[in-house]
Amino acid sequence: MEPFLFLLVVEGLVGLVRQVVKKNLYCGVERGSNGTKVGLLLFVDDTLFMYDTKVQNARVIKAILRSFEMVSRLRVNFFKTKIKGLGVTSWVALQQAA
Repeated sequence: MEPFLFLLVVEGLVGLVRQVVKKNLYCGVERGSNGTKVGLLLFVDDTLFMYDTKVQNARVIKAILRSFEMVSRLRVNFFKTKIKGLGVTSWVALQQAA
């Protein structure tokens, strides 16, 4: 896919994330001394969702990715998708959400 076209499509993903944040369905992690919340980082060919360890956040991300598939007609490869916990004491809760 051409890079510019990819950027246009990914803007739809960003819009979906903004909507769930606005509705308090998804919460990113706080970073920095001023408590800035970071929930989505986009790279050239990778997307990184960062969220606190609530099971609801994992479910919302999965719903966002499914919605993105339906709208963009691009397929998310869930076999390559990974959920990793950093500093998580209850890894079982994250696995059950996936």
